[in-house]
Amino acid sequence: NPRHKRKMETASVSAREINPSCGDDVTVFVQHENGVVQDISFDGHGCAISTAAASLLCEAVQGRTLIEAEQFSQMQAIELLSIPISHNRIRCATLAFRALKKIL
Repeated sequence: NPRHKRKMETASVSAREINPSCGDDVTVFVQHENGVVQDISFDGHGCAISTAAASLLCEAVQGRTLIEAEQFSQMQAIELLSIPISHNRIRCATLAFRALKKIL
């Protein structure tokens, strides 16, 4: 049951990332005001890891300032999953993170 999975019509900005090796495709939407992430969501399709990672990333970034969100690291994004991620699945686990970095 991923949270924040929806296309946001009122987004200030959005960015899309695709993992060509497996076909995962995610777009991250951010609505910000006064330098704070007011709302964040994602849409697309992918494996359980990329979907869970996108959902958890949205939870972690919601309400943060844009500067705090920009300082969020790839390792922190992976650690949100709380499970070991194999080298082959790192691209899945960081797909939404890479889209967010494009926005920031």
